[in-house]
Amino acid sequence: MRVLNSRIRVAAFLLPAIFLSSPVLTGCGGPAPDPAITAGELRAQVETLADDAMEGRRTGTPGGEKAARYLAREFRQLGLEPMGNDGGWYQDFTFTAEMMLGDDNTLTVSGSEESRHPWVDWQPMAYSESGTGTWGVVFGGYGITAPGEEYDDYAGLDLNGKAVLVLPYGPLIDGGGMELPEYHALRRKAAAARDAGAAVLLVAPHPVLDEPDFLEPLRLERGASSAGIIVVSVTAEVAAALLGPDRDLGELQRGIDSAFAPASFATGNTVSLQVDLEPVVRTGHNVLGAVATAGPSAPWIIIGAHFDHLGWGGEGSLVPEERAIHNGADDNASGTAGVLELAGAFTAAPPANRNILFAAFDGEELGLLGASALAEDLPEGVADVEAMINMDMIGRLTDNSLTVYGTGTSPTWEDLLTEVNGRDEYGFELARIPDGYGSSDHSSFYSRQIPVLAFFTGTHSDYHRPSDDADLLDYRGQQKIVRFIFDLIGEWSTGEHLAFQPAGEPEQAGARMAFRVYTGVVPDFGYQGEGFGISGVNDGSPAEMAGLEPGDAIVRLGHRTVRDIYDYTYALQEGTPGQRIEVEVLRGEERFTVQMVFGNRRSGR
Repeated sequence: MRVLNSRIRVAAFLLPAIFLSSPVLTGCGGPAPDPAITAGELRAQVETLADDAMEGRRTGTPGGEKAARYLAREFRQLGLEPMGNDGGWYQDFTFTAEMMLGDDNTLTVSGSEESRHPWVDWQPMAYSESGTGTWGVVFGGYGITAPGEEYDDYAGLDLNGKAVLVLPYGPLIDGGGMELPEYHALRRKAAAARDAGAAVLLVAPHPVLDEPDFLEPLRLERGASSAGIIVVSVTAEVAAALLGPDRDLGELQRGIDSAFAPASFATGNTVSLQVDLEPVVRTGHNVLGAVATAGPSAPWIIIGAHFDHLGWGGEGSLVPEERAIHNGADDNASGTAGVLELAGAFTAAPPANRNILFAAFDGEELGLLGASALAEDLPEGVADVEAMINMDMIGRLTDNSLTVYGTGTSPTWEDLLTEVNGRDEYGFELARIPDGYGSSDHSSFYSRQIPVLAFFTGTHSDYHRPSDDADLLDYRGQQKIVRFIFDLIGEWSTGEHLAFQPAGEPEQAGARMAFRVYTGVVPDFGYQGEGFGISGVNDGSPAEMAGLEPGDAIVRLGHRTVRDIYDYTYALQEGTPGQRIEVEVLRGEERFTVQMVFGNRRSGR
């Protein structure tokens, strides 16, 4: 399961995670082992996938490749039909894994011929543009433009074609805390500087909260494109040279904080920069196989789980400073083992009226990359997808409590869940979440108006840590969940085609936002082009009334340029219900503007 885990200054939005310590119920009571779905087989699969030999299964690494090869062998031995590219098992997709410094990175300050050292005195952000030039330097306080908050560091300041030097965070409050926390993200500050006409954003260490030689890490934000501006982190020594000898960064910061008022000015100095960033592109692999015995006209069910995890830690880990293999037994070797067991069960007893596509997704931890790739490009012959079933962290069944997401995405789900759960061997304490969106792979299919169900037994103290190991899982409980899914599918697949119904709104930038406004657009999480891609538009929504269509991309909301989901999020946060706003749209090669009236997020209208 994916979480956006980063410092407040690197990203403003964190996916909430509640860590619950609970006893592990290995060997607990339950139904008698089914010959097709057994606790022993589930355990064997989890132990293989979560072994140190897989090195944490991070997408695009040797461990991830090894896991994909293992799953392809298992699919073949189970007798599935390969559904990947060119008749094979893999559906490949490429992604930018990281950004590296190229050979040509220099920074000099006016009055000195000394070139400052990258990695030591300065370094670019991963979402920086590459480029070369010389720019006049403006001090821009905290770099915050907050409409409605009576605070704007750039008010009356000419930033056109300039380099603006800013502080991280926001004004400090006496007694603790900071003002304007929703504007602290450096990515948001880059967007504000870009929209104000600046060519370069320079970020200094905070005089109180950071060490003088602190540099922001060259860490790639998932789902983010270039910010459209050069963005670099500089040490306090470089910041002092940019300000000049008569000004002190600490005094400027204290003055802004005490008055809660900007203190921006042109420094009279220049900075010469050459930024050379090189993306490292890698390949991920979905593993796809099918039981397709119902004929070419029958609808399809997709049963999936992601097999990737966090490798040796780092980004995504809740102990990022600890370099250790993160085996991800519950997240998500448990769900992947469920896919394998269901594949074996349905190979032995295929449904009469449905075909089934089994998908082991790669790249979930990097932003649902594999699921987005499959939802965007289904295998040949998979035309009518009736539903998608997702398993993400199903290995720790505590107090017989099972969470099911997507129960509102088809009118059939509620009664079906109640009926099957009423059987003697189940009786789960079901937590039913109607929403079809979420931080796992089912979201990519729901956004394309496909009914979904996602099964989850909850977070715990080992989540996204090296301690998520195979010996902590409840395999009898996991067997019970997988058998429950088998019976759900068997029950509905004899009846009528499921109907879709909308349920819930999308997450923005990886987390629920406290938006006041509603547009009704459905993000395209796999979109790679200019702007913010749309995969769907909700019926009766402001977006539909404005004429937006699936496949469009929003490139501007009001005065805000929109390059990706982050920019879209920032623009929405500034909106108010009932506000009329001009939206610039890209539809194929055509670029045009429409008028949209923001709805009220609470009412959805």
